[in-house]
Amino acid sequence: MEVIVRNLDQHMTESRVEKFFKPILKSYGIDHFHCQKLKAKGCATFTVLDPLKCQRFLYFHGQVQPGRKGFNAVRRKLFIQKNPVNCMVSTNAPNEWIVFALRKEESDRHAALSRKALTPGKVESRSEVLRPRAFDISRMQVGQLWYSGGNLVFSDNYADHRTGRIIFGSRSLLIKLWPMQPGQAHYQLQIWYDSIESFVVGDNCVTLSLIQAPRLFENLDGDISLEASLRKALGIQAGPTFKPMQSFKRTRLSALNDKHREVVASCFCYRLTLTSLTDSRAVQGLKGFEGIPNIVIWNIPVQLDIPIPEQMAALQCGLAEVRYGGAMPFEVKFQLQKLAQNTYLKPTKVIELFPCVRSHLRERSVAIVASALRHLASSIPFAGPDAEEENFKVNTLTSLLQKSIESVFEDDPYSLRLAEEHDHIAMVHKALVTPTGIFLYGPEPETKNRILRKYSTHLDNFISVSFVDENYEHLRFERDTSSEDIYQRRFQGILDGFITIAGRNYEFLGFSHSSLRGKSLPFYDLARVRQPEHGHAEWM
Repeated sequence: MEVIVRNLDQHMTESRVEKFFKPILKSYGIDHFHCQKLKAKGCATFTVLDPLKCQRFLYFHGQVQPGRKGFNAVRRKLFIQKNPVNCMVSTNAPNEWIVFALRKEESDRHAALSRKALTPGKVESRSEVLRPRAFDISRMQVGQLWYSGGNLVFSDNYADHRTGRIIFGSRSLLIKLWPMQPGQAHYQLQIWYDSIESFVVGDNCVTLSLIQAPRLFENLDGDISLEASLRKALGIQAGPTFKPMQSFKRTRLSALNDKHREVVASCFCYRLTLTSLTDSRAVQGLKGFEGIPNIVIWNIPVQLDIPIPEQMAALQCGLAEVRYGGAMPFEVKFQLQKLAQNTYLKPTKVIELFPCVRSHLRERSVAIVASALRHLASSIPFAGPDAEEENFKVNTLTSLLQKSIESVFEDDPYSLRLAEEHDHIAMVHKALVTPTGIFLYGPEPETKNRILRKYSTHLDNFISVSFVDENYEHLRFERDTSSEDIYQRRFQGILDGFITIAGRNYEFLGFSHSSLRGKSLPFYDLARVRQPEHGHAEWM
């Protein structure tokens, strides 16, 4: 991911810019980045390998709107020699060779850390290596962190009563779930430390609040073919056959089961019950390990709530029905659904914002209200120990929306005028399809193609769709992992079906199976929505 920095002193060298940003980026887990001073006066760019870390940096230091008011809205302002620094996402894609070099540096760094851990050294290092990093669990729950009566609570939406084990590695933690009966497969959940927003340890449980879904796997016993599994179950030896060209040790999954599939894209909080009561103190002792997030000691109670699937269904009905959302244009309803679907707010909380949004639409233009809702998402904190219930009350949210509308109206952002001033530019809404869910973004400016030029008065009938991994990168090939379930069931199921956004069903046609494999995975594919009055869909 590339970030552009403006308003720098034109006499600053590239090394000075890198020296200034190095400690700041390191505080967000970014150890390696590439800085480059541009020919334009006072501008520079730096490329970060992990987009999630970069988004967290921009969440605090990024400037969404141009101008002085845009800088005043930055949570943590940056200054170089008393001059304000403007950090924004670059519109250019990062250079492939720079990304390759950063990936090599990151790989070399972790290899060096592994060798250092295995090499006898100081007494403190050996004791740190011998400290327990694996703990047995008796249950796993999936839900959301929210507030009730001023207290932080955990709302349970899915419970897996299989026993297992949680293992803390150097870069990620692994949750293993053992089979309940002999002969069944066991599952694994991989959670990168960079994706953990809060790490809470209670009396006998560990609660992990994430910013993305974990990677899910089903472990396989060598050959994955049905014939081989039947021969092994019946005790029949195979004859002299050719050795298969490739066998997998595990397969990538989109969900653990059907119940988990209903909540995996909406519930990013995992609560693990420890088998031994003494393991809580041992988990708290992991603070000294490199890479492990900050551990908070807090007993979070469990409280029942309306299941998330029912809340999402109520929101979809509210956006589709005339009495609730029919009077609102699609651009606004898209941003409202994004607040819930991207887990910024609970769906019931988004429904409570409907009257306020409709009142603003009577006074302001559709573009201003939609842009204000988009900026509202970046102003909402993550629910957890660092936030308070007051931040999520309707009065607070409506006040934030009012300030955002006033800011957008006064500043007149460049993005609102871009499509109006240039005929070849269109503002296109986007959807990211991951192995576990669908997330909404945009609209963002894109160059019109022949279909967008032909249907220039119906731009809302088109969305840009990307098939990516959980960290928004390409789904990469892994030698020991089969991704057939993701390609054939998850992605192909989306292509054969449709995506529902604010009462509209966006349908995809014209994809080939080979285009979803490996490096040929498409990043942006524009599809025309199936219009109810025509009943026809067409690829752009």
